[in-house]
Amino acid sequence: MLLLAASILVGSPASQQRVTAAAILADLRQRHATSVVSSLLESPDAWNTVMKGVASADPDWFKVAHGLASGADAGAGVDLEMAVSEALLVAPERTLREFGYAMACSRLGFDDLELLTRAKVAELVEKRAVALSRMPASLLPNVKKQCLAQLRQQQEGRQYAH
Repeated sequence: MLLLAASILVGSPASQQRVTAAAILADLRQRHATSVVSSLLESPDAWNTVMKGVASADPDWFKVAHGLASGADAGAGVDLEMAVSEALLVAPERTLREFGYAMACSRLGFDDLELLTRAKVAELVEKRAVALSRMPASLLPNVKKQCLAQLRQQQEGRQYAH
């Protein structure tokens, strides 16, 4: 699915460790999550590959997100939340089941890095509402409702660019 991931290397070129979900999961079995996160953050390309992987809603990348979460500092934690929020657009049911509404609906995706206009925030919230509406009504109805409420709260409680 993510051919890009196979072409990016972590660490020194000599290590030739590819940034794939499988490689990161293997690394997490050998080292503490904090060390793995630090290694990935040393290479912006590697960290971006992880973020794109998580945002793809691929189950293996979701395992990576769970594994890295305990080793993530505040900045890396926000990055993971933004990637999970992007995954909500791709596979809302899987994302909500894996992460719950608190994490899946806490950010407005990668756009949340910038000071946004009121119109842009409304657009991002609406995209997530549409994704949630694609789920059958009987699936996770309370979680969907809580997710939408959390997204709307973000809309009301933020500072906007002019």
